[in-house]
Amino acid sequence: MKPSMAIRNTCNVSISTPSNFKTGSPIHRLTETPPPESLKRRHSGGFSIRRGFIRDLLVSTALSAKLVERAGFNFCFTTGFGISASRLGLPDTGFISYGEMVDQGHQITQAVSIPIIGDGDNGYGNAMNVKRTVKGYISAGFAGIILEDQVSPKACGHTQGRKVVSREEAVMRIKAAVDARKESGSDIVIVARTDSRQAVSFDESIWRSRALADAGADVLFIDALASKEEMKAFCDVYPLIPKMANMLEGGGKTPILNPIELEDLGYKLVVYPLSLIGVSIRAMEDALTAIKGGRVPPPGSMPSFEEVKEILGFNTYYEEEKQYSTSTGQLSPQRGGSESCHSLFKAISMVKSKAILGKPLVLMFLRPDRLGTGYLSTSSNAYGIQQGTQEDTDQRDQNPQDPVVEVITPDVYNNYGADGTRDPFSGIWSRTLRVKITGQDGFERLDVRIPAGFLDGLTNIVPALVGVNIKALLDDAALEVGGKQLLDFKDTMGDRIQVFLE
Repeated sequence: MKPSMAIRNTCNVSISTPSNFKTGSPIHRLTETPPPESLKRRHSGGFSIRRGFIRDLLVSTALSAKLVERAGFNFCFTTGFGISASRLGLPDTGFISYGEMVDQGHQITQAVSIPIIGDGDNGYGNAMNVKRTVKGYISAGFAGIILEDQVSPKACGHTQGRKVVSREEAVMRIKAAVDARKESGSDIVIVARTDSRQAVSFDESIWRSRALADAGADVLFIDALASKEEMKAFCDVYPLIPKMANMLEGGGKTPILNPIELEDLGYKLVVYPLSLIGVSIRAMEDALTAIKGGRVPPPGSMPSFEEVKEILGFNTYYEEEKQYSTSTGQLSPQRGGSESCHSLFKAISMVKSKAILGKPLVLMFLRPDRLGTGYLSTSSNAYGIQQGTQEDTDQRDQNPQDPVVEVITPDVYNNYGADGTRDPFSGIWSRTLRVKITGQDGFERLDVRIPAGFLDGLTNIVPALVGVNIKALLDDAALEVGGKQLLDFKDTMGDRIQVFLE
């Protein structure tokens, strides 16, 4: 399993500074005191490992990172294993790409204020690709990055068939990462990982650890060590450089030790890669089993809705929203929309009765994306009939936010038999369509009646009806006496749409 490290802000982690390291070097920065508040958005300027032992978790989503922060952890890591699972539903065998990892990482770093250490896999190519990866992770807000020496396609370090690049290429990847950091003016922490323990031998992994430290790595990590003795020997390599352990829950190649044992061996960091994603999988499976059996998950197995809203930040949002509230231009939920729609259909009835036939009309439709919600401004007259002029058309073209304007002439209605001629569909004008929309919250969003022949206008009012052959439904029901329900379905937003012929 491959933990990932990305640290965006500052964090309290610190060990004593080696006497042979220069002030300002990456390892020295790991020991400096935390910077003032104004610098907390710097990548890792104050990231320091204090004396003691650091336990942390691997996250794959913005939500899991928020939970880690709420639990009081000072920073966390991203995981290629978890991101491949949660984003793609695929194993960590090289399917996930650089672009997907950067995008997911950006979502995570923006969701929390603690530093995030990002999983950079094998840098996604040669040394030049590593430089691009490091710079991309810096831009995404990471405070640290883990880079490994696997070949492509890479995979979880505790799975079979691990292969690594040559010693020279492994070292060059870290040198390229250090150069990218310098060129960016960043102080992102570089964690060097080698998978050579399983791919080659324990001795090879020790040699590479020394070489990667000499190349400029800030933290060292050998994945899949096979015994407590190997772990101790690793920690004896450059003792003043922090070592990271990976405790793969559920049975990996490395012995599971408690934090005290790990600290006694010389480790400064430990990550638990499967805890969050593992319990999430089991919880979802249990919930699915319950629901499939006709039950719902018991209250104690999940947070209340209020707790979920608090975790996601609804209450914080509502408080902040008050700062920008205004006393004008308020939107009204149903009444405005319903009354305006009635005004529109009164205008349509006037056309049917030929009260104003012979004159071009301008029927003003609210944009479909606004009509779909049933929310209209109570201070505006969104619907109405007025004489169309060229000036109206010019103004409309200049402002795309204005209501959509359609010019309708008597010929349009003649196509539907509005003049009562030979078209067998003409009789439908004597019938009425009732359109009712009920929101998923149970509130009525629209309930109007229109002449059954006005089909084009109907799809403008209710975009969800686009593609529905209402004319065919009307043809089938035209000769029936009394009312009939033509449609009853839910749109993509979850609103229930019903159409009746009366």
